[in-house]
Amino acid sequence: MRAMNPSILRNLTLEQWKILSGLIPKPKSGSRKRSVDMQAIAQKIC
Repeated sequence: MRAMNPSILRNLTLEQWKILSGLIPKPKSGSRKRSVDMQAIAQKIC
């Protein structure tokens, strides 16, 4: 596994998040609320 270079780490822009948020499935109706912030998860992945 390669070490991540901190100089290439970046945050998602608002425009990027708007695109990604449309691809994340919505919680199922009748189920409990999500306990995690999906935007924070996407930030960590990207």
